[in-house]
Amino acid sequence: MRSYDLEGKLLWELGGPLSHLAIPSPFAKGGLLYMMSGYTGDQARPVFAIKPGASGDITLKPGETRRA
Repeated sequence: MRSYDLEGKLLWELGGPLSHLAIPSPFAKGGLLYMMSGYTGDQARPVFAIKPGASGDITLKPGETRRA
């Protein structure tokens, strides 16, 4: 998953354990951006909460479930 500014500059990217059917459906609530992928037939159905202002590669390392 990637985020770009209005001029096309990459703001952040998030890799990792996405499902085979990675169709993010982002929404914002409570000051966070939520991104998810997956469908009921896939074991990988991650949900990510991203803080506004994130930058660079925000991919979680193996074994991580969150970043401060």
